Amino acid sequence: MNQTRVQRLWQNEGLRVPQRCPKRRRLGQSTVPASRLQAERPNQVWALDFMFDTTSDGRPFKVLSMCDEFPRESVGGLLGRSIIADDVVVEPDRLRLLRGAPECIRCDNGPESVARAIRNWCRQTGANTSYIEPGSPSQNPYVESFNSRARDELFAREMFDRILEAQVLYADWCWSYNHPRPHSALNYQPPAAFAKAFSQQQRSLRLDRLTWSPQKVIRQTHEFEGSSRRWGHAARSPAAAQNPLAKAGPTGATTTRDRCNDPAPRH
Repeated sequence: MNQTRVQRLWQNEGLRVPQRCPKRRRLGQSTVPASRLQAERPNQVWALDFMFDTTSDGRPFKVLSMCDEFPRESVGGLLGRSIIADDVVVEPDRLRLLRGAPECIRCDNGPESVARAIRNWCRQTGANTSYIEPGSPSQNPYVESFNSRARDELFAREMFDRILEAQVLYADWCWSYNHPRPHSALNYQPPAAFAKAFSQQQRSLRLDRLTWSPQKVIRQTHEFEGSSRRWGHAARSPAAAQNPLAKAGPTGATTTRDRCNDPAPRH
């Protein structure tokens, strides 16, 4: 039976090949557009992403990277054989007790990121979500840059025999990335030092605003006027200020009224 006869039989019986439906991708719902979101202070935007590697026996493991976008600081992370959505929630919740909750979380549309657990955590803590478009890692550049450095300097050079060894070396590398290592985008300051200096600067500016409040300026003005009256340097009245001949002096000084009552000089 050739192909032509098979096609004729299919046509006579009214049969047809079912169309293949494309798979549907689950996408997260962003509360803040990823293209317009830009961090302007520490603890405003946390970026999340995953990396994959294997141990010496060929078994894979997974790495969760978490980066604060403004100071380019690694705020935390996980490394294990398996990282599910509940594990992704546990790490930000632990960091929330140490650093406070972020204002927004930027991540991709992976199954761990769009799960109900992370969305419920963001709803409870008041954090917004910003999901990048599928196939657009350039919309999450800071954590991608962090992952590339981690892969080039750690995972591409080290051979891990056990998962505990990988966890310890990754924690040490993150500490060295945050503290002694300078960053070119931060005027060659380490991310941790830059974040600390920025927080101290903002705190001092906030104290200056509280110190030089309008109420204090008014209070200081009233105190200055009271001290002026106490030492005999009272301000001139509006009428006296308009008449240049009227001046307040010591007792016995010639005033404008005395000059007007004096007779005209005789020639």
